[in-house]
Amino acid sequence: MQNNFVLNKEDIWLVFAIQQAQRFETYGQKDFLIGLTDQTTKNVWKWTDPSVSCNYTNWDKGQPSSDFDCVSVSLSTGKWQTTACTNLGKSFICETSALPVNNPQCPPGYSYFRETNFCYKTNTSWIGINEAEANCIQDGGNLASIHSPEENAFINSLFSQNVSYFAWWIGLVSVGNGYWEWLDGSEITYTNYCSNVTSGALNCTLMLQSDHPDGNGLACWVNWEKCIGGTVGAICKRYPICV
Repeated sequence: MQNNFVLNKEDIWLVFAIQQAQRFETYGQKDFLIGLTDQTTKNVWKWTDPSVSCNYTNWDKGQPSSDFDCVSVSLSTGKWQTTACTNLGKSFICETSALPVNNPQCPPGYSYFRETNFCYKTNTSWIGINEAEANCIQDGGNLASIHSPEENAFINSLFSQNVSYFAWWIGLVSVGNGYWEWLDGSEITYTNYCSNVTSGALNCTLMLQSDHPDGNGLACWVNWEKCIGGTVGAICKRYPICV
């Protein structure tokens, strides 16, 4: 099967839409509200969460319309459309900070890292980044985001028994115009790029095992243009199970 590589978050919205459409359609819903609005200043769109900037948008053709002040996402296309804020017929998506987990446990196949309170799992299927992300989403997470040297080292320690793999998909992708984002929506607070590896058109990111010939023993990262399958694994990251 040929895989298309991720160029922007629209692809990830489509993966989400495909997986969730049947569940929402059970309740007769076709789209859902998100927390973007111009109610404060007309035509100036801001998230209701003031800590989030509006650097990324995914408007449908002809959008945004000045007729309405709230935004919904189409499950069939993943595109954004303005809608009336008083439209009570739509579903909605809520976001909240995770509660502390007293006795964290990970699903089978995952390893727990206390410093981040996340679970991690290697996937040794030879797949492209789109399919890898879809598998992680189905498992309750995303391709891994990495935010510290300690987290990077922990993930590298999971690779030690997979000697046939030397490179692994992580969730850092190009969204165009020189911008990169983590697929799980977290901020880019840490990077670990290899100093001696270059490539052409860059779209996705691989983490090289510390014993990779170009890894310099550092488990460093390289941006990569070929986002399809090969001799490449993937690392999923998800919250633990509260028991």
